[in-house]
Amino acid sequence: MKQLGLAIAMSSVLWSGVASAQAWEFDKSHTRVGFTVDHLGFSSVIGDFRQFEGGVQYDPKQPESLQVNFEIDTKSIDSGWAARDEHLRKADFFNVEQFPKMTFTSTAVKVLGDNKSQVTGNLTLLGVSKPVTLDVTLNKLAINPITNKQTAGITATTSIKRSDWGMTTYVPAVGDEIAVRIDAELTPAEAAK
Repeated sequence: MKQLGLAIAMSSVLWSGVASAQAWEFDKSHTRVGFTVDHLGFSSVIGDFRQFEGGVQYDPKQPESLQVNFEIDTKSIDSGWAARDEHLRKADFFNVEQFPKMTFTSTAVKVLGDNKSQVTGNLTLLGVSKPVTLDVTLNKLAINPITNKQTAGITATTSIKRSDWGMTTYVPAVGDEIAVRIDAELTPAEAAK
Protein backbone atom coordinates (compact mmCIF):
# COMPACT_ATOMS: atom_id res chain seq x y z
CA MET A 1 0.00 0.00 0.00
CA LYS A 2 2.88 2.33 0.02
CA GLN A 3 5.01 3.14 -2.18
CA LEU A 4 5.54 2.62 -1.38
CA GLY A 5 7.07 3.60 -2.41
CA LEU A 6 8.34 3.00 -3.37
CA ALA A 7 10.41 3.01 -2.44
CA ILE A 8 13.76 2.50 -3.70
CA ALA A 9 17.20 2.20 -2.14
CA MET A 10 20.39 2.82 -4.03
CA SER A 11 23.37 2.50 -1.74
CA SER A 12 27.06 2.65 -2.61
CA VAL A 13 27.24 -1.12 -2.29
CA LEU A 14 24.25 -1.59 -4.57
CA TRP A 15 25.09 1.09 -7.08
CA SER A 16 28.88 1.08 -7.32
CA GLY A 17 28.59 1.20 -11.11
CA VAL A 18 27.00 4.65 -11.05
CA ALA A 19 29.63 7.38 -11.24
CA SER A 20 27.92 10.52 -9.89
CA ALA A 21 24.68 12.01 -8.59
CA GLN A 22 21.87 11.09 -10.91
CA ALA A 23 18.09 11.13 -11.13
CA TRP A 24 16.41 7.77 -11.82
CA GLU A 25 12.84 7.30 -13.01
CA PHE A 26 10.45 4.38 -12.77
CA ASP A 27 9.74 2.36 -15.88
CA LYS A 28 5.98 2.19 -15.30
CA SER A 29 5.53 -0.72 -17.67
CA HIS A 30 7.74 -2.80 -15.37
CA THR A 31 6.77 -1.43 -11.95
CA ARG A 32 4.08 -2.76 -9.62
CA VAL A 33 2.94 -1.23 -6.33
CA GLY A 34 1.06 -4.03 -4.63
CA PHE A 35 -0.49 -5.06 -1.34
CA THR A 36 -1.96 -8.13 0.34
CA VAL A 37 -4.60 -8.15 3.10
CA ASP A 38 -6.23 -10.99 5.03
CA HIS A 39 -9.96 -11.54 4.44
CA LEU A 40 -11.68 -13.10 7.46
CA GLY A 41 -8.92 -15.67 7.74
CA PHE A 42 -10.27 -17.44 4.65
CA SER A 43 -8.08 -15.92 1.98
CA SER A 44 -5.88 -13.00 1.04
CA VAL A 45 -6.93 -10.17 -1.23
CA ILE A 46 -4.15 -8.97 -3.50
CA GLY A 47 -4.26 -5.59 -5.19
CA ASP A 48 -2.30 -2.83 -6.89
CA PHE A 49 -2.25 0.89 -7.36
CA ARG A 50 -2.16 1.53 -11.11
CA GLN A 51 -1.27 5.24 -11.16
CA PHE A 52 1.83 6.67 -9.49
CA GLU A 53 4.68 9.12 -9.99
CA GLY A 54 8.09 9.16 -8.43
CA GLY A 55 11.82 8.93 -8.73
CA VAL A 56 15.15 8.55 -7.01
CA GLN A 57 18.06 10.95 -6.65
CA TYR A 58 21.29 9.14 -5.81
CA ASP A 59 24.98 9.96 -5.43
CA PRO A 60 27.13 6.84 -4.85
CA LYS A 61 29.77 9.01 -3.15
CA GLN A 62 27.17 10.13 -0.60
CA PRO A 63 24.72 7.24 -0.14
CA GLU A 64 23.24 8.95 2.91
CA SER A 65 21.96 11.64 0.57
CA LEU A 66 19.64 9.20 -1.22
CA GLN A 67 16.25 10.73 -1.93
CA VAL A 68 13.16 8.73 -2.86
CA ASN A 69 9.86 10.42 -3.61
CA PHE A 70 6.75 8.50 -4.52
CA GLU A 71 3.15 9.64 -5.01
CA ILE A 72 0.25 7.25 -5.54
CA ASP A 73 -3.17 8.11 -6.92
CA THR A 74 -5.39 6.35 -4.35
CA LYS A 75 -8.31 6.25 -6.80
CA SER A 76 -6.25 3.89 -8.97
CA ILE A 77 -6.64 1.00 -6.49
CA ASP A 78 -7.35 -2.30 -8.26
CA SER A 79 -8.15 -5.41 -6.21
CA GLY A 80 -9.60 -7.30 -9.15
CA TRP A 81 -13.25 -6.69 -8.25
CA ALA A 82 -14.89 -3.38 -9.24
CA ALA A 83 -17.52 -3.28 -6.46
CA ARG A 84 -14.86 -3.78 -3.77
CA ASP A 85 -12.65 -1.14 -5.36
CA GLU A 86 -15.50 1.38 -5.25
CA HIS A 87 -15.96 0.66 -1.54
CA LEU A 88 -12.20 1.00 -0.94
CA ARG A 89 -12.35 4.48 -2.53
CA LYS A 90 -15.02 5.64 -0.06
CA ALA A 91 -14.53 7.24 3.38
CA ASP A 92 -14.46 3.81 5.09
CA PHE A 93 -11.04 3.22 3.59
CA PHE A 94 -9.02 5.52 1.30
CA ASN A 95 -11.48 8.43 1.18
CA VAL A 96 -10.17 9.43 -2.24
CA GLU A 97 -12.36 12.52 -2.49
CA GLN A 98 -10.62 14.12 0.47
CA PHE A 99 -7.24 12.37 0.15
CA PRO A 100 -6.52 11.69 -3.53
CA LYS A 101 -2.80 11.04 -2.97
CA MET A 102 -0.66 8.82 -0.78
CA THR A 103 3.03 9.73 -0.60
CA PHE A 104 6.35 8.33 0.56
CA THR A 105 9.40 10.55 1.08
CA SER A 106 12.67 9.00 2.21
CA THR A 107 14.58 10.27 5.24
CA ALA A 108 17.46 7.76 5.65
CA VAL A 109 19.18 4.78 4.07
CA LYS A 110 21.09 1.95 5.74
CA VAL A 111 23.32 -0.31 3.66
CA LEU A 112 23.15 -3.93 4.78
CA GLY A 113 25.39 -5.49 2.12
CA ASP A 114 24.70 -8.36 -0.27
CA ASN A 115 22.61 -6.06 -2.49
CA LYS A 116 20.31 -5.24 0.42
CA SER A 117 19.49 -2.02 2.20
CA GLN A 118 16.78 -0.35 4.22
CA VAL A 119 15.13 2.91 3.25
CA THR A 120 13.22 4.74 5.95
CA GLY A 121 10.79 7.50 5.09
CA ASN A 122 7.48 9.12 5.87
CA LEU A 123 4.31 7.58 4.49
CA THR A 124 1.43 10.01 4.32
CA LEU A 125 -2.02 8.41 4.05
CA LEU A 126 -5.40 9.90 4.99
CA GLY A 127 -3.60 13.08 6.04
CA VAL A 128 -1.44 11.23 8.59
CA SER A 129 2.35 10.91 8.24
CA LYS A 130 4.23 8.08 9.94
CA PRO A 131 7.68 6.52 9.45
CA VAL A 132 7.95 3.32 7.43
CA THR A 133 11.04 1.23 6.61
CA LEU A 134 11.33 -0.58 3.29
CA ASP A 135 13.54 -3.66 2.97
CA VAL A 136 15.10 -3.29 -0.46
CA THR A 137 16.92 -5.79 -2.66
CA LEU A 138 18.75 -4.80 -5.79
CA ASN A 139 17.89 -7.63 -8.18
CA LYS A 140 20.08 -6.48 -11.04
CA LEU A 141 21.94 -3.41 -12.29
CA ALA A 142 22.99 -3.70 -15.92
CA ILE A 143 22.34 -2.58 -19.48
CA ASN A 144 18.90 -3.80 -20.53
CA PRO A 145 19.49 -5.86 -23.72
CA ILE A 146 16.15 -4.76 -25.17
CA THR A 147 16.38 -1.00 -24.56
CA ASN A 148 20.19 -0.66 -24.36
CA LYS A 149 19.67 1.55 -21.28
CA GLN A 150 21.23 1.24 -17.85
CA THR A 151 18.50 -0.39 -15.75
CA ALA A 152 18.11 -1.15 -12.08
CA GLY A 153 15.65 -3.78 -10.91
CA ILE A 154 14.56 -3.68 -7.27
CA THR A 155 12.14 -5.33 -4.89
CA ALA A 156 11.00 -3.40 -1.81
CA THR A 157 8.82 -4.87 0.93
CA THR A 158 7.34 -3.77 4.22
CA SER A 159 4.33 -4.33 6.44
CA ILE A 160 2.12 -1.64 7.94
CA LYS A 161 -0.89 -1.53 10.22
CA ARG A 162 -3.60 0.42 8.41
CA SER A 163 -5.15 1.41 11.74
CA ASP A 164 -2.02 3.48 12.45
CA TRP A 165 -3.26 5.83 9.73
CA GLY A 166 -6.85 5.79 11.00
CA MET A 167 -8.17 3.18 8.55
CA THR A 168 -10.05 0.97 11.01
CA THR A 169 -13.13 -0.25 9.11
CA TYR A 170 -13.71 -4.00 9.68
CA VAL A 171 -10.56 -4.48 11.78
CA PRO A 172 -9.79 -7.23 12.74
CA ALA A 173 -12.09 -9.22 10.40
CA VAL A 174 -10.38 -7.61 7.43
CA GLY A 175 -6.69 -7.62 8.31
CA ASP A 176 -5.08 -4.66 10.00
CA GLU A 177 -1.63 -5.72 8.85
CA ILE A 178 -0.99 -4.99 5.19
CA ALA A 179 1.92 -6.58 3.34
CA VAL A 180 3.36 -4.21 0.75
CA ARG A 181 5.56 -5.18 -2.18
CA ILE A 182 7.02 -2.95 -4.86
CA ASP A 183 8.72 -4.51 -7.88
CA ALA A 184 10.34 -1.88 -10.05
CA GLU A 185 12.70 -1.11 -12.87
CA LEU A 186 14.38 2.27 -12.99
CA THR A 187 16.47 4.03 -15.62
CA PRO A 188 18.45 7.27 -15.53
CA ALA A 189 16.09 10.18 -16.09
CA GLU A 190 17.56 11.20 -19.43
CA ALA A 191 17.34 7.59 -20.64
CA ALA A 192 13.75 7.16 -19.47
CA LYS A 193 12.41 9.63 -22.04
